[in-house]
Amino acid sequence: MYIASIVTPFLFITFSPKVIAMYHFADYILMNGLLYIIIGFISISNFYLKRLKENYLMKFFVILIIFALISLQNYNILLASGDRDHVNKFNQIISDNNIVNSKTNLFTNDIFFSQTWLLNNNPNLIISDGFTNAIKDEQIVNNLIKGLKLIGINSNEFRKIINFEGKTHYGRNPLTTLLFNYKYQANKFRKFSKDDQYTSPQNALIKKISPLRVMINILPIDQKKLLIRKFDQEKNVKNDYGRFFVVINTDIIPNFFMNKNYDDFDILYKKGNILILRKN
Repeated sequence: MYIASIVTPFLFITFSPKVIAMYHFADYILMNGLLYIIIGFISISNFYLKRLKENYLMKFFVILIIFALISLQNYNILLASGDRDHVNKFNQIISDNNIVNSKTNLFTNDIFFSQTWLLNNNPNLIISDGFTNAIKDEQIVNNLIKGLKLIGINSNEFRKIINFEGKTHYGRNPLTTLLFNYKYQANKFRKFSKDDQYTSPQNALIKKISPLRVMINILPIDQKKLLIRKFDQEKNVKNDYGRFFVVINTDIIPNFFMNKNYDDFDILYKKGNILILRKN
């Protein structure tokens, strides 16, 4: 099995003209290697200890693994507790407004809130992550621009959104990564545009990025200009969503959203990095 996981990537690349997420092959190799070590260790332990009436060492080893996994899970829960408070508040808002199994729309840049929305049987998202939607890129861009304009985003603010690089040093724009997944990936093997559409520091960085890092997305200059031009061309946006909700996470988008005036919206929640609005 382990040998097969090593051979598989070469066979796939030989017979397939395209490959997107090469890191999956590396994951399979590491996972199979780890399983091989664990299974081998257990087999050897059983072989040498099988004559003992009570295999205390094996029992201790199993208990130790279970304890470690439970401790790790609890640690991760504690790390995410801050975000959990925001999600719990959002669930409360959904319940208070009786938005369950409804046709109400949600605009959000955070996948966790969109998942919460969907789990409450609300199928309508103005924008959604690229893994779950099946619409063309043009429609994704149109929905994004329409949603932002309905919130009151102007051209200068849109430029800040498009140029936002998040908290990483890779030049990765969280919003375009959410919407388009691997489309604008930039690494040694692949990038969306030619060299002149990236800055010198970006080109230098791209040459260092492993092809396994497919989620490192850098939005090239020509695509930024295209998005800005489409935003500026959209003059009269009509709200055909009726009453809709907005959830903005300013950890992954410029934080000017927290300081804007929303005359046509009720501010339902504003704490930390999360803003929740409801269209009047």
